[in-house]
Amino acid sequence: GASTSVLFDGTGRLRQVICKLGTTPDRHTVTGPVFLLGGSLAAVVTAHPMTGAATWFVIMCLAVATLVGEPRDGRLAQAGCVTAALALGASLSAPYWVPFLQLRSLVSLDRAMSGYYDPTIHLVHPMQLLSRQWGFGGSGPGVGDGMSFQLGLPHVVVAVAGCIALRRSPLGCGAGLVWAALVAAMLPVGAFLWRSGSPLHAFQFPWRLLSVVAVLQPLFVMGIAFGGSGATPGRTRAGAIAILVVMLLWYAPMMRTNPEAAAVPFAALERALMQRFEASRQRFDVYALQNEFLPRGVTDPPTAPRGDAAVVACEAGGRVVIDPMSSDDDIWAHVTADAPCTIVVRQFLFPGWRVTIDGREVVPETLDASRRPDGLIRLTIAEPGEHTIRAWYAGPPGGGMRCACMLGVVAAIAAVLRGVDRKRGATVQAAECRPF
Repeated sequence: GASTSVLFDGTGRLRQVICKLGTTPDRHTVTGPVFLLGGSLAAVVTAHPMTGAATWFVIMCLAVATLVGEPRDGRLAQAGCVTAALALGASLSAPYWVPFLQLRSLVSLDRAMSGYYDPTIHLVHPMQLLSRQWGFGGSGPGVGDGMSFQLGLPHVVVAVAGCIALRRSPLGCGAGLVWAALVAAMLPVGAFLWRSGSPLHAFQFPWRLLSVVAVLQPLFVMGIAFGGSGATPGRTRAGAIAILVVMLLWYAPMMRTNPEAAAVPFAALERALMQRFEASRQRFDVYALQNEFLPRGVTDPPTAPRGDAAVVACEAGGRVVIDPMSSDDDIWAHVTADAPCTIVVRQFLFPGWRVTIDGREVVPETLDASRRPDGLIRLTIAEPGEHTIRAWYAGPPGGGMRCACMLGVVAAIAAVLRGVDRKRGATVQAAECRPF
């Protein structure tokens, strides 16, 4: 909702945001609003790439809707600000999405879009959207999977009422159409959108659109409050707060009245989680749980999670002691080899893993050549005796260059926006901003 809050700022017009988020009531700049919107868009991407992409699409659709009926100069100004915000958001989130494009040819995603991850078995059924049942199950086919998908009756009522209140606004009409399209896409009627070969097949779970649908809620709330408050800012904000309070009161009893929720031993779960956290230095997370992502070329992936097996083990001819200060992505092990032996590190050999033996780095070509058929790291100890192994994940190649380019683009956008503010004299009057 952060991006929407920036976009709609109580009245629902992007232009009003550009005017109203300045430094003083009657003198306003574009730098602050653009950076606020760009930062919000970047945060959405880093929260989750799939919902981030869908949220960007929604925001762009709504931004286009704000251009309808505007004079040519106004359209150009708004389009420029939105473009700058999108460029800023893309730059700030570049360390997150650029490695995906960079390593796409080296990492297999086939299993991430098949089997359990096939989106056609994770559709949402209409009654699940309105259910008051709060479940703790996992996603699966049918209506009895026990997972909570509800938008809730207040959300639907507010969306419909908001569309009615904003029916004369191009932005309101556009938001209503986007809301209806997103909801329909999650239902069985939209199953064809998620089939293999579709661009949406990589989305994995259609119900992820629930978070994107929620982004539109502030607009509908503000539309209702604006239409029924005489259009004064104070009354609009008070009306919006009242609507949100009513919605919260509706949802509040759900956890208390659900017998399933009441039976969950939350206190015991919290204690178990804290104990697991305290022991985390001796436990290691691996990517072999569902084999969702695999190194390209793996022919025999693991069939089960690592479980309690050691993260570093000797396949034959030696003993291994793992340093207790090791972590998931920085593993130290001391090996006593009775003879030349092979060591397995139970982490997939993704690009970015580096290994040293007694301080000498194993070149990537050697790591690739010795990788096990299941994709795990395998090392060869050529000489008997005591040896120290370090395996750590240094990140995808080119991290420094990515950060430098990101900072350069952000600085360039800031310089351009400050130049625009100085040229305009920062004298855009609040009266120029029209509601809806």
